[in-house]
Amino acid sequence: MRIARQRAFGVAAACLMAGAAWGQAPQSGTTYRITGVVVNGATGRPLAQVRVAIAADDGTSKETETNTSADGRFAFENVPAGSWTLSAERKGFVRQTYGQHAFFGAWASSVVTGPDGVSENLTFRLDPPSVIKGKLTDERGEPVQGANMQLLVQIPGSRKQFLVRRVVGTDDVGEYRIWDLPAVSCYLLAIVPIPMAEGGAESLGFAPQYYPNATDPRAATAIQLKPGEEFTADFVLRRARAASVTLQGDSGIRGGNGSELLVLLSQGPQGSEVSSNTLGPGQGRTFHNVPPGRYKLLIGDVRLDRGRAGGFDREAAFRRPP
Repeated sequence: MRIARQRAFGVAAACLMAGAAWGQAPQSGTTYRITGVVVNGATGRPLAQVRVAIAADDGTSKETETNTSADGRFAFENVPAGSWTLSAERKGFVRQTYGQHAFFGAWASSVVTGPDGVSENLTFRLDPPSVIKGKLTDERGEPVQGANMQLLVQIPGSRKQFLVRRVVGTDDVGEYRIWDLPAVSCYLLAIVPIPMAEGGAESLGFAPQYYPNATDPRAATAIQLKPGEEFTADFVLRRARAASVTLQGDSGIRGGNGSELLVLLSQGPQGSEVSSNTLGPGQGRTFHNVPPGRYKLLIGDVRLDRGRAGGFDREAAFRRPP
């Protein structure tokens, strides 16, 4: 499957009226139109007063914008032949680009103007945000504070590659809320990183757990979020015998603990690998509450840029190895 190339989207300050005209016509004198309607992705109803903008994919022109009319329609006139990024935003909705994959704005569909292009009568579905919320308790019904709720999303075009796209913590009553989400298929993982006091010196802790209450990632269930949906995912966490894992010796990172990033990987859904614990600079070298199992340790230098030799690629921490 071919994935559209990555693009950077700018935000212009100018605001034009509906039916915006392109500033400069091409020398050939031939121009085209980009027209369509913006609808609510949950109800299908037209949306008025949506800010719609176009920008050339090659960066040769500034972004031009307009607002949708009462029937949700928009039009850009006198547009040169080329490839364009079309975006839309409105208060109370998730900002999107045309043809965008959820969470991955770099994968989107360009609008092509020209003799062979399709740029008129487009339907732009703008989604209201979705929410995942819930509460974490232990076997006795007591709230679990300080748990990290990780939202895992599959990378477009991949079979077993996931990224952690949101991380939120539970509050003093064990509740959490992940808001402003697009419609997406995702997995939810609960991790309690802090040591537990009872059961001896860190001998008893909460095992990482996937929705719905699965300690085995093969039993994890994907959450299929719909536009505007408020999904409830409660957890009952189980205590399990655990260990502390400490890195000793020279990691090869210049500067030592001041720039070390340690990531402990475990098995994830669909045979992937996900981060079960992370220690940043200054957080020491000991992972607490590690349940029995097989893990991979990744060591990175936070001072180096992503992708450089010896550096740490954050995305690689959540990918299945070759």
